[in-house]
Amino acid sequence: GNPFFCTTGCYGLNFITNDPVQVYNKSLFVHTVWHMTTKLSLETGVRYSDESKKYTFTRTLLPINPPNIIFSPAIDPDYPSLSGFANHPSATSKTFRFDPKVALQYQWTPNIMTYAQFSTGYKGGGINPHPVYASQVEPFKDETLDSYEIGAKTQWFDNRLRANITGFISESHNLQITVIGAAGADIVKNAKHVEISGLEGEFDAEPVPGLVLNSSVSYLNYDYLDLGTASGFPGAPGLSDRPPYIPTWKYSFGIQYAINMGDAGVLTPRVDWSWKSDFYNDPSNDPRARQAAYGLMDMRVTYDTSDDKWEAALEVKNALNKVYYVNMYDDLGSFNTLDGQPGWPRTVFFSLKRRI
Repeated sequence: GNPFFCTTGCYGLNFITNDPVQVYNKSLFVHTVWHMTTKLSLETGVRYSDESKKYTFTRTLLPINPPNIIFSPAIDPDYPSLSGFANHPSATSKTFRFDPKVALQYQWTPNIMTYAQFSTGYKGGGINPHPVYASQVEPFKDETLDSYEIGAKTQWFDNRLRANITGFISESHNLQITVIGAAGADIVKNAKHVEISGLEGEFDAEPVPGLVLNSSVSYLNYDYLDLGTASGFPGAPGLSDRPPYIPTWKYSFGIQYAINMGDAGVLTPRVDWSWKSDFYNDPSNDPRARQAAYGLMDMRVTYDTSDDKWEAALEVKNALNKVYYVNMYDDLGSFNTLDGQPGWPRTVFFSLKRRI
């Protein structure tokens, strides 16, 4: 839609967009906690949501374009629109929901608590944001989630070790998936039923004063059970495909040690390592849009004065200079292109902080 992007040879694809959006959103929530006994608590809540989005689309061709050989222009010879957009088509998406939450917590000891909870949530519906044909001006449904979760939060050895473990199963309906429509335009379709399950663990330890260890690990299993309206489009997933941007495994580890130098202050070196298993950048799992598993190391040295008023830090991000991509835009099905945003290379930062 940039009028300065292409002034010749674009065959009607160089057009100005003007897509006003009308949005309203109303919500109300209530949250309660009932301490049934000194150890057992019941947490309940509900959220009311009412939202509406109306998109209106304009596709005005620039008069300096050569004849349009891909689309049939509107009648206006001076400022024609893409076919079907002369009357500014619009569409409206509405979402109205009540989302509950129920959780039971049991405090076995002052340092051990377990819980189980059920909750629902949603991601609002909308309208396909980049239509090229008027037939693509259509709403898609809100994405909903039913989540079941159990977990434990614990502390051990006079609070020198903290361990939190969570397991969950979620049922997603009308999952919003971006696929390729006619003429290469990206459109959003709803997958009917997806099941997500996983485990997460977080651990923090201070075995001796000044030495701090942090670690986390997570596993995620993602199953498409019914693709619904998303089935059959170019770029759509298959039932055995993995979701984009989501690795199956992730873990991280960090270690730091505070060196107390008395009146000279405190020097704290720290090293962090994080790792992700491979993942895809598109729903259809095109191998060309696959990001291989990778790990990143960050290093930091912090100096604090003894009065805790000044802090100086030297930090190295991606210390091993790993080449990886934060994301990729897969347009292989339309224009045979794949654009990627590389992550930061090895980068050195210095900061100075004064506390008042």
